[in-house]
Amino acid sequence: GGVTDWFDPYGQHPDAPVDFSGHGSATLGVLVGGDDSGVTIGTAPGATWIAARVFNDAGAATTSAVHQAFQWVLDPDHDPLTADAPRIVNASWSLGTAPSCDLEFQPDVQALRAAGILAVFPAGNFGPSGSSSVSPGNYPEAISVGALLESGSVSSLSGRGPSDCGGRSRVFPDVVAPGDNVLTADRLMGSIYVFDPIQF
Repeated sequence: GGVTDWFDPYGQHPDAPVDFSGHGSATLGVLVGGDDSGVTIGTAPGATWIAARVFNDAGAATTSAVHQAFQWVLDPDHDPLTADAPRIVNASWSLGTAPSCDLEFQPDVQALRAAGILAVFPAGNFGPSGSSSVSPGNYPEAISVGALLESGSVSSLSGRGPSDCGGRSRVFPDVVAPGDNVLTADRLMGSIYVFDPIQF
């Protein structure tokens, strides 16, 4: 990456990506992970990535920083003549606990969709009860992903609908995917490990 591939609205690490918890590295490994030997572990091999930081060094997020991150994604190099925006935004976080319908970031997600960018969020870790969805994953403009166990059954932690948050009228979550004992990377260079994303 170049200087326009990473954005830290807190200004704590403006020059290069950081990850103190390992969650971002593990999530990114599931998406595009691989190593120099040619081993592929990600679901989108060959894809490139950029990142905007929404949690600061203390592990806290501010509303303004999240808004700034969404805005940055729309035009990372601040030049509308270059095509540098991503096609997909993966945001592996949620607001509060379930059930929730917090519309704070709905305009941001709507702006992404208007720009042709698909926003993907977790269904949340507040199952197994019905109506256990969380925002922003339950916005009608978002794609929500629930978690499956190795057995193929839905994880008891995975959030589920129904939800009419923000005018949503379709099934929640939109899709389910493996979320237990998934091979991915950690934040230590060159390490691969088994990740249990539903525990984050």
